Amino acid sequence: MALARPAAEHAVAERTSWTQRIRATLYHHGIPGAPDELRTLAGRRFLAGLVLPVDAQERITVALEIIDLLDAQLAELERDLRALARHQAGCQALMAQYGMGEISSLVTLCELGDVTRLHASRQAVRMAGIDTVARHERRDRDRPRRLTAQGSDGTHGL
Repeated sequence: MALARPAAEHAVAERTSWTQRIRATLYHHGIPGAPDELRTLAGRRFLAGLVLPVDAQERITVALEIIDLLDAQLAELERDLRALARHQAGCQALMAQYGMGEISSLVTLCELGDVTRLHASRQAVRMAGIDTVARHERRDRDRPRRLTAQGSDGTHGL
């Protein structure tokens, strides 16, 4: 899991970079109204219907092929992570809780590590940074609570 996360983050960043290259090419050639999501079927149809110079069309074709390869890598990685979570005892216990899926259980398990050192469930919640800030003042009672700054970025995104 430790190696899977940077690999996934790198692949997503790379995919974003190639999508931005496509958008830059469209902007350079004055093509307005591109769909927000160019990787969808509608986005691909939009790109296929454009009349562009050969070099611009080739840039877009190469970018789409690389995006497809990255999507395939990400899908394989996610499939492997989900399979790992289904066979991991700690993940199975976490997935029994409402709102915990395969990926979120893996992230939580990796962030918490060995839970035998924790004496109470509130310690795990605090360590993960998913508890709300307690307010003691009467005037703050009706305000919505916010997450604490403790914990890692991985658990804050769950």
